[in-house]
Amino acid sequence: MKKEFIEALESAGLTGWLINEIKKESFQLFYVHEKLETVRYVDTVDTKVTIYLRHDGSMGSASFSVYSSTEYGVFAALLENAKRTALSVNDQPYELVACEEASYEPNSNFVSIGVKEAAALVAKAVFKAKHKEGGALNATEVFANKIVESVLSSTGLDKKESYYDVMVETIPTWNGDGESVEIYEAFHINEFNEEEIVNEVEEKLREVEQRYYARKPAESLNVPILLRAPELRSLFESICGLLTYSTLYRQSGLYKEGDAIQSSPEGDKITLSAKGSIPGVIGSGYFDGDGSSYRDAVLIDDGIVKRFFGGNRYAQYLNLPNTGNLPLLEVSSGSLEEGQLQEKPYLECISFSGIQVDPFNDYIGGEVRLAVLHNGKEATPVTGISISGSLKETLNHIVFSSSMKKISYYYGPTCALIEGMKIL
Repeated sequence: MKKEFIEALESAGLTGWLINEIKKESFQLFYVHEKLETVRYVDTVDTKVTIYLRHDGSMGSASFSVYSSTEYGVFAALLENAKRTALSVNDQPYELVACEEASYEPNSNFVSIGVKEAAALVAKAVFKAKHKEGGALNATEVFANKIVESVLSSTGLDKKESYYDVMVETIPTWNGDGESVEIYEAFHINEFNEEEIVNEVEEKLREVEQRYYARKPAESLNVPILLRAPELRSLFESICGLLTYSTLYRQSGLYKEGDAIQSSPEGDKITLSAKGSIPGVIGSGYFDGDGSSYRDAVLIDDGIVKRFFGGNRYAQYLNLPNTGNLPLLEVSSGSLEEGQLQEKPYLECISFSGIQVDPFNDYIGGEVRLAVLHNGKEATPVTGISISGSLKETLNHIVFSSSMKKISYYYGPTCALIEGMKIL
């Protein structure tokens, strides 16, 4: 940010200030089918300024955005407006993160090639995916991003980290007799692995074919449910959200240290950690928006709540260690081997309209857009169903795969088998 803006902050009579800046260099490719139609290069800087004011025994804060085109007079007006806003906020006082300097470079094989070649390599891998006649990628977009995040504060804190985030958006389509079906697919990677990209796209091409042939079951189903990694991430994000310092401070959660989240486990016991960085997982980093360094925390061990986690402000309120607002979840693997899935029928839930997890009302469920019914001999695609059940009972009867998968913000079991859920 401009030197004169920082000088204005220093002379404004503030208790403190914090500047969060995100620089993004992005090379973008847009395809119709497999024909490249548009190429775009974008270079942006987003800056947020937060100011802090102690007043009347309280701490007030307010934030505003600054752009490269912002002139000094506009900045000064934004600053004065933020000061007025901060005086209306009455939080319990706390200190900003102390002086610390650090810089972190990307840990990725994209480093040596840059965003332009990264986009081209990823697009080439996407179009290597094989598909049957009738299947196609209707449209594909590749966004290769190099991102630099920095935090600067009045305490002397100065941190910066760089990373790559390449996003692929594509629309797998199946063209049948007189009609077609399409699905939307988006995934992120932070290092190049051609085989993984090809497998991801081929899996979605198979799914859109299954979606074309899927029909509502002729009779009610009563079989175990198989959830995949994205739904397991949603499940554990809901639980993790109840184990934060802010929840503990507000007394708005369901758990305390020593509680069993599995009252009578008959499946695998849950071990869950919040982490800052996991190699190959999108969302990894070294510090949060306040500049707090990440410190990994085991939240649940063998089904028992061991601790809570959180960032600078609430750590001070509760006199607990500042772990930072850890972004990633890691769940331990379980006892389910792939061969065991052939032993009895089960319903593999592939696509949801959005799985709902409500710990307060003891509910888990959702509308299933695509599932596959396995009976040991055949795999039949089905649609037009929903699942529902007790969250407590789901956690008691969940069995995790021994295989692990990395997706954005999650490293954990590839899937999990659950007994006792209703299929409607």
